[in-house]
Amino acid sequence: MFESKKNCYIYVHYTFGIGHLQRAELLAKSLSRLNRFNVSLFYSGLEFKKNFNAKYKIIKLPAEVKPKFDSKITISADKSLKKSDIIKERIKRVIEEMKRDPPNLFITEFFPFAYIRLDETLIPILKHIKKNYPECKIICSARDYPISDRESIRKYNKKIISSTIKKYYDLILVHAPKKLSMFNKKNPISDCVDAKKIKFTGYLVNEYINKKTKKNNKNILITVGGGKDGKRVIEKSMEALKELKFKDKLKIDVIKGPLVNYRLSNYNHFKSFRVKDYVNDLSTTFKKYGIIISMAGYNTVAEIAYSGSKAIIFPRIDSYEQNQRVIQLSKFNRNILIVKKNATISNITSMVSRLIKRHRQNKLPSDYFKGTENSVKEIIKLSEEENSLKLLREAYCKSIGQLIKIANLKLIKDFTKLQFKGKIFVTGWGKSSDKFIDTITKIIPEKKFSGCIYLSLLPTKKERNIWRIRSTHPLVSKENINGSKKIINFLKKVKENDLVIIVSSGGGSAMFEVLNPDVSLYKARRIMSLLLKNNADCRLINFVRKSCSEVKDGKLLNFIKASKIVTYIVSDDVLTNGSEKCAMHVASGPTKEQVITSDQKNALVKELEKIGVTQLIPTIALCIKHSGRNIKKKNVKHIVLSDNRSLLKEIETNLKSKGILTIRRNTPYFGESSDVAKGLLEEFKKLIKNNKRPFAYICGGESTVMVKGDGKGGRIQELIAHFIKPISNIPNSIAVGFASDGRDYVKGIMGAYTEDKTNFAAKTVLKKYLKNSDTYHLHKHLGNHIRTISNTLNVGDVVILFKK
Repeated sequence: MFESKKNCYIYVHYTFGIGHLQRAELLAKSLSRLNRFNVSLFYSGLEFKKNFNAKYKIIKLPAEVKPKFDSKITISADKSLKKSDIIKERIKRVIEEMKRDPPNLFITEFFPFAYIRLDETLIPILKHIKKNYPECKIICSARDYPISDRESIRKYNKKIISSTIKKYYDLILVHAPKKLSMFNKKNPISDCVDAKKIKFTGYLVNEYINKKTKKNNKNILITVGGGKDGKRVIEKSMEALKELKFKDKLKIDVIKGPLVNYRLSNYNHFKSFRVKDYVNDLSTTFKKYGIIISMAGYNTVAEIAYSGSKAIIFPRIDSYEQNQRVIQLSKFNRNILIVKKNATISNITSMVSRLIKRHRQNKLPSDYFKGTENSVKEIIKLSEEENSLKLLREAYCKSIGQLIKIANLKLIKDFTKLQFKGKIFVTGWGKSSDKFIDTITKIIPEKKFSGCIYLSLLPTKKERNIWRIRSTHPLVSKENINGSKKIINFLKKVKENDLVIIVSSGGGSAMFEVLNPDVSLYKARRIMSLLLKNNADCRLINFVRKSCSEVKDGKLLNFIKASKIVTYIVSDDVLTNGSEKCAMHVASGPTKEQVITSDQKNALVKELEKIGVTQLIPTIALCIKHSGRNIKKKNVKHIVLSDNRSLLKEIETNLKSKGILTIRRNTPYFGESSDVAKGLLEEFKKLIKNNKRPFAYICGGESTVMVKGDGKGGRIQELIAHFIKPISNIPNSIAVGFASDGRDYVKGIMGAYTEDKTNFAAKTVLKKYLKNSDTYHLHKHLGNHIRTISNTLNVGDVVILFKK
């Protein structure tokens, strides 16, 4: 249901060792075998003879020129190019590939744990991905001991690694069993990543059918891997083997690696002695030998452990990582012997002699070597999580587009039925007025059209007889009042036989306003800020707005002489249903009076007194007490073009077409954000018990926010923040929230999401953000924002709880 072919890029760099490339290859081979991914492997290391699997795309990047740490080791690169030019070329090539095939997954081999040499290339690439492909998941493929030097971490690495992981990465694959990994609480960088981001996969090895074969203990393989001190290992091993009494019966092969350039001495005293530069499949090679002598690089040691071979290991003298790796493995396999720092030639000879006499072989559990299989499972799982978010987002965006089309068709159909004698005057306000005013002005006959003036969040624009005036939201402003007065003057020109068409939508309460003479702009803004900060619901807010206004609560009708008025409504009022009820509340009802009893009014005043509004601003209290005017009766027709219920129905239809079981909440949610989140989660858990297959629980409504600090955020960001902790305990689940107007208080942010794998760090961090009402920076930190789409329609909020 969620599967579709995705683009997966793997980036590997191997300046001083090819183990990184081998691990990346194993992942590329396994992923390319599936029918889910188009796999591309970027590599940017030294030149050597290498045959790649043709099932995935290979992209060779320019090698980096580095200072030589050994005069006998050469680096293959174009010496005419500067280092900065090579890095720019690498970045350019990667970005060009992504432009052709946008990435869904980007895997870095060992970065950010190997920060030096790679950050100059990979940080710009990761920034490019986050900016241009925000839905792309970024994964780190790391070996068992991600950091080799504890001291270097304490000095500088820890902060850099931590910030890079938190900023860019969605998943860390540690290729080792958890028991044998250094990535635990004792690790100095264990607090860099939340545990939910780390997955221990087991060792990455070239898997084969491990048939029981008789190994000749006198067949000995010496393999280096690991780099610069390989020559020492080979020479010491050969000196030790010379001391054996049966040396003429030994069959010795040496693999010195393709990246080193030294010559070995001539060992004529061995009857069988061969040297190879590179072997593509070490694990199957190991089966032929009774004893392996090697360094303690990840790939070599993992393949030795997998094959169950006897081994003598030379860990690099200055490497914490190599020493710890072989110590851990030797605990499980008594046939793995460690050459200590001060070991003599005779010590090594004795080790070889002991191993030749031994027949018992110890092996690690087979589950420890399923690194490739488990890594692929985790990558697929992450891909499906991204897919489910994408699926929900696409269903929502498609529904918004469909709803706008349906509303426009409804508008056109109704307009063609209207009968009138005079001219047509068009006006409007609110976040969604633009789309429908544009439609209505295009279908009005030119002879009948007297003009249009309306308020919008878009910049002011005047073309012929259509005038768009920019206004602000969510607080009333001087611009709003001046624009509203221009609309009043425009409507005063209307004659009795003329037709007035009004498009009213959510946001109009702040945008369309002419205040009572007793209320200054400062006081109006002050009281509204106070109401919003104290979590006042829409009943109280609308009551105050209507009491302080000269145009709300049906009072606009006093300025219009026309006997026929049509108001088209895009309703963001989630609590009411029906055109007449919506007309009372949307934009605080400029063309529809809400009749309330004196008892109801007194009850509202008491609620305001609890907040402290009437005490702080006496003039507004006076307006509330004496509100209400004689409103001239008019022939007003109210038509709801779209509302929250319509949007939920469209989302339900679109998800069903994808084969998703959908359950739509019958009543809108309403109340304080934390209470709403708690209630919806309880309902979601009950539905999970009754439904084994994936399903989407679709909810619409409008929550309120109790502002506690000076942070930044909107209703949806606040609501989704309260889902973060509890939904982490519901496996394979995701909560997505959308503000249908496309702006959840912050420009460019349409909503947010959270899932069971979301890294919310510590409880204290989450509390800190919520305590300061700073949910914008919380979701920014998590990378869980949903960006605004081009089509918006202000019909309330939507929350989708999805069980995968």
